[in-house]
Amino acid sequence: MLSVPTNSNCSSDLFHQSPQPENLQGRPRKVGFELELSGIKLRPLADEIVSVFGGRLTPHAPLCLEIETEDYGVFRAELDSQMVQKAAEEISDKGRGKDRDKDREKGREVPQKASADDEGSLFSSLMGEPRRWYRSASRQASKTASTVMTGVAEIVVPYEIVTPPLPLSAFPKLAALVDRLHMLEAEGTRASFVNAFGMHLNPEIYSDEADEIRDVLRAFLLLYPYLKAEMEIDLSRRVLTYIDPFPKDYVQLVLSADYAPELQRLIEDYLTFNPTRNRALDLLPLFAHLAPDYMAGRSEVDMSLVKPRPTFHYRLPNCEIDNPCWNIHRDWNLWVEVERLALDKPRLARLSEDYLAFLTGPLNRLFVGDWAAHAEKNVAAAAAVRRAGETDESATEEKDDRQ
Repeated sequence: MLSVPTNSNCSSDLFHQSPQPENLQGRPRKVGFELELSGIKLRPLADEIVSVFGGRLTPHAPLCLEIETEDYGVFRAELDSQMVQKAAEEISDKGRGKDRDKDREKGREVPQKASADDEGSLFSSLMGEPRRWYRSASRQASKTASTVMTGVAEIVVPYEIVTPPLPLSAFPKLAALVDRLHMLEAEGTRASFVNAFGMHLNPEIYSDEADEIRDVLRAFLLLYPYLKAEMEIDLSRRVLTYIDPFPKDYVQLVLSADYAPELQRLIEDYLTFNPTRNRALDLLPLFAHLAPDYMAGRSEVDMSLVKPRPTFHYRLPNCEIDNPCWNIHRDWNLWVEVERLALDKPRLARLSEDYLAFLTGPLNRLFVGDWAAHAEKNVAAAAAVRRAGETDESATEEKDDRQ
């Protein structure tokens, strides 16, 4: 077994504290992570989680292993996507003959065994249209349907590590896990042109008030070009629409100074302009948690794929686990900048006004130039003000101690 890396990626000093460290219950906020990767099999992946976090490993589904830990809760290592899991379970059920009675009742032909056509159609449903060039691989396979599905899906469907909500104090352990997997030659976003792999962050909300949720959304919209430039978001992830940008009309609506909706109006506007899960900041899980009855009746998106939770579902970052210079702290710290802007109301208002002018006025765009660079300067200036304030506060404390 590998020893836990002790390099600088795992230092607790690398992880910035949120400006609002407590959740709605007044306890330390937690963050769930989802990391997509390939190049390592499911069981070794789960073993590495156990090596870092401890716990007991148990099978959960045909393509999912769970690790129950005493300190943090349940981790999962699985073949990514609910569609893959569902398909695996359906194949397993067919193998046991559970669907035959239903088929007979409806006058359908009862399949005796999985055929090549079954495997091909299954593969099509898993991969979707952008990846159909791999379809022939499944049709040429001679294994059982379940084995074929697993083998073919592994070509382009990543494995995923899903963590329980983790406190900030546990982030260095997750960074250590990333380093271990890098040493085992796990592959991330840039290892292949089809690796549209991401790292999702699910930070707990610090307020369920509509205006505070709106302000986090505002801050994200303002910093989105800067965040995308800083992370160098991979082309495959942009082409495959997993993190589509918010429509310009919606951006202008949300940033308008007079936009002060109640929660239901905020949800309604979001669904009108964004009837999809494919946004870099996906608010559907949060809205499903805050307004379950209202969201359950919506037809714009398939709510069966949305897991309600009191978090922001931040989907923008790549998972560059094969890059020795990458780890989770950079992308977490960039999210902290979103929260810092959201909570700095005067700065948020000024930057919103500037961006609206930038979007609507050609001369303003000419004057400002690159908005990503403009936002970066704004973030740097705010950081300088914070450092100056911390220095003054430290000097005052030292003076008081001497007196």
